[in-house]
Amino acid sequence: MALYWFKQASDKGDIDCSYFIGLIYTLGKNGIDPDFDLAETWFTKGVDEKHSLSIYGMGVLYGIRSDYKQSWENAFVWCTMAEEYKLHLAQIFLGIMYNSGLGCKKDYNIAMEWFKRAEKNGHPDGGTNIGRMYHEGYGVSVNYAEALRRYQKAGNCGSALNGLGLLYQGGLGVVQSHITAISFFEKAANKESGGAFNNLGDVCKYGYGRDINLEAAFKYYVKSADLFSEDGMLNLGLMYKEGSGTEVNRDLALYWLRRADLFGKEEAKRYVDEIVADSVQLSQTISSIEVSPEKQLQILEEEIASLTAKKELLQRNAINDVKKTDVTTKKNEPLKFFQL
Repeated sequence: MALYWFKQASDKGDIDCSYFIGLIYTLGKNGIDPDFDLAETWFTKGVDEKHSLSIYGMGVLYGIRSDYKQSWENAFVWCTMAEEYKLHLAQIFLGIMYNSGLGCKKDYNIAMEWFKRAEKNGHPDGGTNIGRMYHEGYGVSVNYAEALRRYQKAGNCGSALNGLGLLYQGGLGVVQSHITAISFFEKAANKESGGAFNNLGDVCKYGYGRDINLEAAFKYYVKSADLFSEDGMLNLGLMYKEGSGTEVNRDLALYWLRRADLFGKEEAKRYVDEIVADSVQLSQTISSIEVSPEKQLQILEEEIASLTAKKELLQRNAINDVKKTDVTTKKNEPLKFFQL
């Protein structure tokens, strides 16, 4: 219904709707499947009109899409252009990219400057991300008191509530309380915080203030990964790899671990390498032990699945190499919609 009414408004000339429709197709939630090509079509309509939100939307699309067109370098270019319109959302996204080294060289100082600019302009996620930098010690000395102050100042937004939950969970600058932490995580999850769903998954997986429940942990990690949390992607991949709370599925484990790596979670690479290496060991297992024909068939099917996943990984890496070369060779070319 949202799509229907946005399209009706778009037909009558409301340019903002190009962004909203593009975002719906990018995220693909609430009964709508993601369609990155359709999202790009709608964002392009706004870009042609120099619509700042649509320019930002193109940046988001290039960053989070899961097809061969994914490119943090292109995301960085589009968000930089969107920020020229003083768009707060673009400032936040640029800060995140500099903080994680996505599409640009990692630089905590520049990340901090972008977050401060967004905070000054009234965006709560600016202060929240500054709090996270003090919380984790990104480019600054760890300062839990300052992190707490920033989270509290940011108010009732999901990322700030999630940050408060983490402080109470670890007893960092506050009296440790798993009950209080869970309360903050649940409030943040109600605001669609991917990080909060990941932390609720940790609560259930490790028994932080609740009984261990691997099935519930798995469900929380699914929600977290779907909301583009790199921690949620990593943990969901590990659940599939280990068969925790779900059945072992090497293909899905590889998919989510590769996504986590793409979003800056460097430790995911090690687990990807382990899964790929296991595919070689499977053939050795068949020849070195006596097993029933049914078991041999099962092992062979697992080997085929792993090899298929390895092939997709190699193809993806090859495509990324080509894209990076294209970006490098074309980075000085003016964008089409500026050639008026």
